[in-house]
Parts: sequence; structure tokens; C-alpha cells
Amino acid sequence: MSAVSKPTAAWARTCYGVDDASGCVVRAERNGRRVNYEVMSPSLSVTAKSTEEGAAVAAAMPVGVGIAAWVAAPFASISKAQKVFPTLLDIQLPFPLEDCLSSFSEPIRLSPGDTMPMLPRAIPGEQKEEPAGRTNPCVASLAVAARTTDVERRLAELDGMGVDPHALDYEGVALWTQALREQDVVSAADTAMNVVMFLRSAGAVMVIGRGEHFCSAHRIRIEDPSSLDRFLRAQSRQPHSDAEATTLPVNWFWGGTGLAVGEKGAMLRSEVEERWPGSSTTLDTPDSFLARALATRALLPGPSRTNLRSGPLAHMGAQSRTEQARIRTAGLLLLAGMLLCGSAAWWESSMASHLGRFERAFRSRLDRLVGYPVRAKGANALLIADRELAERSERLAPLAAALESTVVTDLQHVLVTIGRHDVRIERLDASSGTFSIRGSVSSVAHAQTLRDSLAASGYQGDLTLGDEADGVTRFVLDVVRESPDE
Repeated sequence: MSAVSKPTAAWARTCYGVDDASGCVVRAERNGRRVNYEVMSPSLSVTAKSTEEGAAVAAAMPVGVGIAAWVAAPFASISKAQKVFPTLLDIQLPFPLEDCLSSFSEPIRLSPGDTMPMLPRAIPGEQKEEPAGRTNPCVASLAVAARTTDVERRLAELDGMGVDPHALDYEGVALWTQALREQDVVSAADTAMNVVMFLRSAGAVMVIGRGEHFCSAHRIRIEDPSSLDRFLRAQSRQPHSDAEATTLPVNWFWGGTGLAVGEKGAMLRSEVEERWPGSSTTLDTPDSFLARALATRALLPGPSRTNLRSGPLAHMGAQSRTEQARIRTAGLLLLAGMLLCGSAAWWESSMASHLGRFERAFRSRLDRLVGYPVRAKGANALLIADRELAERSERLAPLAAALESTVVTDLQHVLVTIGRHDVRIERLDASSGTFSIRGSVSSVAHAQTLRDSLAASGYQGDLTLGDEADGVTRFVLDVVRESPDE
């Protein structure tokens, strides 16, 4: 059910987190999904340094000046719920919404049966007293708001310190999300109570959550530990009896200053842990915890990112850089689109060129095969070529038969035999194994000798003699090569 929002200074790689109430400045640099921190001197001119580096500056709107509250709409549609979120927030605010600057976290869609103990006790449109165990879906969002005059006053206060923040975050939610990032805040039970305490010399901030969800943030006096009880009882939803309330365990996370033995913060910690026992953890580098939180939320996406410096009070430099980032993104998308279009055009041109070369090669080979230019294309051209080859094969069948190896061999034997006798050849017809010789000889004996010679070579002959004139006898000799099986 976690919501993820964009960072408050997405255009920046470096951010200065300013915790002016504690006098702490942290320089944070984004490296992928990690952030490297460096604690800077409080005397550093943050605005000048950030301008020099092109870095962002993030400061906090104090708890008690800004307000954070969950709103939930009984709709399954996120778009419908977002339309009514401002109205639902207006109901909870002690001043008109039109006098405020506000923002909403990414919405969370809750299915029937999901438990969200930090939601309002009565969701508009529902009859049940408690939202836990609902039978109807709803969409919830964490809203943060502050009066415009308070934001202006806070910006003027920071300007007097030489700080011009690009992002004005809400202190309570910033502390909570940084605890989620750095510590194992979420326990096995989604409804477990977790408390982040951030102490300063002038007071403390108490942030209460259930499971991974922010519930509320409060300013308290370190000298009055009992003031924590009513906030814890309200969030625990236990009967208003101290005896019953103190039985609910609390996971404590401590940051800020004054936590050393003998200091006010340590004494507060000892007393509240006795009244509300549970696990207790000191946060890493506790004095710079809030400054780290502000810088981290400006650089990385995560739950419930907030910037109350918006609308007419938005930082001009941040707006310009955001617009430049959008232009660069649009330019990259345009370039990518042009490359895709160019690639498609190149591919189409390349395929057309390959197809043209193939068609020319096909037509050239087809024309050579057929023997004349073929105007038809595709299947019709192949049909014409097939018919032409069939007709040509039929016309050349006799020549093919004559050029068979057996015919050529037989013809060689017959011609050798004829060459040995005084024979004048007028016509010689040859086919496979059959010869017809027409000619003339000087005597009948020569014709008979030719027949006998061919018979000795394996050819049976039928000799027909013609008339004799002027000492020359005409003849016709038909011979057939004997089969080896005969």
C-alpha cells in the first residue's frame, strides 16, 4: 500500500538540506539510488554555494505551522477520489483551504479488508464508525497544508538567514520517511506503533506512525514527558485509561541533540520509555537526521514527497530548471521519435532496394532462360517460362536422343566400319541403336561386305540393293544394334 511520489527537486543531483532550528547543514549528492552525505559548517553561505554548484536547497516547514492529515474517499476510482480530496481536506482544516498552499501524496487504493488505522474514524459515505475491516474500497492520500501567510513568513525568516530554498518540505513527514529509509521501522504487525523523536534545545518533534504509515506529528516540551501520553493514547485508540494505555508497546527512534547521559533529551527518553516500553533505537548521526531527510526527499522519489513552496510562492529558479528538464526530456523523446521514424524510413528504403535488385536479377535470369524479354510479372512470368521450356523440350527431343551417349558410340562404330570399304554415303539416319544407311558401291560384293562387317560388330543388317548403272550399285542398309541379352 506504499505510495511513491517524485522528488521535490528532481532536476538536481546535489542538494543542501538546511535544519536551521538545529543549526545543521548537510550537502547530499545523488548517486543512482544512493545518496552520499557531508555535514557542512553552519556558517556556510548555502544560497551562494548552491548557485555556484547548480544545486537545490531544501528547508522545513515546522510542525505546528504546517498540518498533515490523511483524507480518504469511498471510491474505487483514483481519478474520482482525487477530485474530492481538496474538499475532504477543507473539512479537517481549522482555516479555509483557499487561504492555504497544499499538496497530496500519491494515492493509495485500499481493497475491502485492508486496515489503515491512521485514516479518519468516519469516511464520508460510510456508515461504519471504524474504517478498519471495510467492505467497500476507498482511495486515500496524505495531505499537507499550510496557510499562505505562514509560508511567506517562513520564507522571509529563511531569507534573513541567507537561505533561499527551492523546496519547503513538511518537517513531520520528512522525519518519518527518513526513518523508513534508514531503520527497520515496519514491524511484522502492520498496526504496530512507531514513534520518531527529534530533539532540539528549544523543544522536540514527535512523529507517530502505524506500521509504515504516517499518522501525526506534534511539537512537545522536553520538560513535560506526560504531554506525550495523550498523543499516544489518541493514536493507539485504547480506552483513555493510563493503566490500559501504557500496556501498548511502542518502538522508539531517537534523533537530534541532547541525548547524551545527563542531558534533557536523555532524561526525557528514560521517562517515556518507562511509561511506554518497547524497543528503543538511536538514529545514525542523530543531530543531522532532519537535514539528511530534507535533502534525500529533494533528490530521490519515495513516499509522500511535499513542497509547500508552490503556486505564487514557487522558487523561480526551481521552476526554470524544472521547465528546462521537461524541455530536455521532450527533446530526447522527439529525438528518439525522429530516430525511430528515420530507422523505419531507412528500413523501408533498404527493403525496397533489396526487392528491386531481386526483381531485376529474377527478370534477367528469366529472360535468358526463355530466350526473349518476358513482360509478365510474378506467377504469370513463371507460368510463361514453364510453358516455353516444355515446348522447347519437345522440339529438341530428337536432338537430345541423337546426342545420347549410346547413339554417339554406335555411330562411331558404324562410321569406322563404313570407312574401311569403298562406300559412298548419301544419307545416314541414326537413332538409339538403329541406323539407316543410303548410298552406292562399286559392286554388290562391297555392299554385302559392309553388311557382314557391321554384323561382326554386333549389328544385324537388312540390305536392299537397287539398280546398277554405270558400274555403280545403289543400296539401302538398315541395321539394328543387338541387345546384350539376346
